[in-house]
Amino acid sequence: MFFRKAITRMQGIIIAVIIIVAAVASGIAYYYLTLPKGIPPGGTLKIGLPMAPTTLDSPFTLDSATIGIVERIVEKLVRYNPKTIELEPALAERWEISPDGLVYTFYLRKGVKFHDGTPFNATSVKFNIERVLDPATKAAYSFYLAMIKSVDVVDDYTVKITLKYPHAPFLGRMAVMVACINSPTAVKEWGKDYALHVVGTGPYRLVKHVPGGEVELEANKDYWGGRPHLDRVIFMGVPEAATRVMMLEAGNLDVVSHVPPRDAERLKESKDVKILHTTGTRTMFIGLNVQREPFNDIRVRQAVNYAVDKKTIISKILRDAAKLAEAPVAPNLFGWYKVGVYEYDPIKAKKLLEEAGWKMGADGIMYKDGKPFEVNLHYGAGRYMMDAEVLEAVQSYLKAVGMKVNLIPMEWAAYIDFTGKPLKESTVQMFLLGLAVLPLDVDYGLDIAFHSTKWAPGFNRGFYKNERVDELIELGAKTVDPNERLKIYKEAQEIIMKEAPHIFLYHEVLITGTRSYVKEVYQEPPERMNVDLAYIEKSTSS
Repeated sequence: MFFRKAITRMQGIIIAVIIIVAAVASGIAYYYLTLPKGIPPGGTLKIGLPMAPTTLDSPFTLDSATIGIVERIVEKLVRYNPKTIELEPALAERWEISPDGLVYTFYLRKGVKFHDGTPFNATSVKFNIERVLDPATKAAYSFYLAMIKSVDVVDDYTVKITLKYPHAPFLGRMAVMVACINSPTAVKEWGKDYALHVVGTGPYRLVKHVPGGEVELEANKDYWGGRPHLDRVIFMGVPEAATRVMMLEAGNLDVVSHVPPRDAERLKESKDVKILHTTGTRTMFIGLNVQREPFNDIRVRQAVNYAVDKKTIISKILRDAAKLAEAPVAPNLFGWYKVGVYEYDPIKAKKLLEEAGWKMGADGIMYKDGKPFEVNLHYGAGRYMMDAEVLEAVQSYLKAVGMKVNLIPMEWAAYIDFTGKPLKESTVQMFLLGLAVLPLDVDYGLDIAFHSTKWAPGFNRGFYKNERVDELIELGAKTVDPNERLKIYKEAQEIIMKEAPHIFLYHEVLITGTRSYVKEVYQEPPERMNVDLAYIEKSTSS
């Protein structure tokens, strides 16, 4: 049912590209920050994340957990409603799209100011988009807006964005991190230190950001959508899942993400804690460096997929808090196609390795040209649900077919830097990552993870390249007809699964724990904590 709804939503967005649209006329359930009757505003919400927040400067923000923080401070022209995951107006009150799908005219909200008092207007929109597109900025995801030809100020509250070609998911792309509108005044004032002084128009303003530590926000009492219910929100990194859960139970944290499934089952019985499950858009995978031995051989890549019993990992370790990956991206996205899975088959895995020239030694390790099959698998310790336990199982399965895998945990920021080195500098062999997608369209996931122009420092950190896949990804974005897009993405996913640049694992179910007095906290599908509507039900809680 969720998948059907996702398709319907995205088809509506796609079809909108070829007609003139007034967003507010479509019956979108826009939300304002209004408190239930009898609930006084106030209180501080303390949130535990599996990793310390990274940079808060939106063009450089890479991980979903930090994006959830930045989106409380800095807004976009359009956004996703946390309850419905539907596109809705934000800093733009409405928009129109030309019949040829090339010109988007946004009519901006009047009277809005940045937290530093700078007026929000069309000039600030132009400044931010051009900042992202400027090669000198070196924005992490500048490619995401690469279809933009020009940004023109029509008047103070009207901005016209012209595309190089029709782009079906463009509106959805305007609702993601790279399209955030920062204060031009603050960006210019702070320069390279802007990430520590981020200024937006959002419901919360930045009070403090300790790199590698916590981020503290306070309510923007002049927010155009109404005063937030809470006074303050504090985000802190707590990598150890057991520690996060213990702090939640003790009341030292009000909200924690990535609750281990075994703890979630136990906490369901607690009157002091609530457990929330969200169908995520994150696909967990182990990336393989396909440009270097041993994974430059498709037979070896297919072998490691056959060697890992994903179903047992899901049932025994994750307690079914995940769904088997049957495609390179999550099933609740428009364009998803059920390609199938690499069923657990260690005999087939060994056969493929032998075909690739590897022979089993007396010590149980495969050898080729006298060299053992020994590789390193790096991961950001504690970042993903049960990551260490999952990788220990993977290590065991691969050992059973003759592969020695060394697990190397790293602190998250260092890990992102390590895996983000370009090919000439990269020593990556295997790495664990999760592909979280918003908007709900496979365009984003396929593009960043498998297009050859997205090699590290982009998200394609295994350096996968297939010219036909590149062509299909580009064609899918430029094609308006949703049925044609489905055909295009089907072929792309079939090729990717066959070529196996990843060990395709599973799609996470997000498990969030809150104290019972915490209301209206949303863990959005791509793993972004949204507290815009959050409030504390009893005043004695902090």
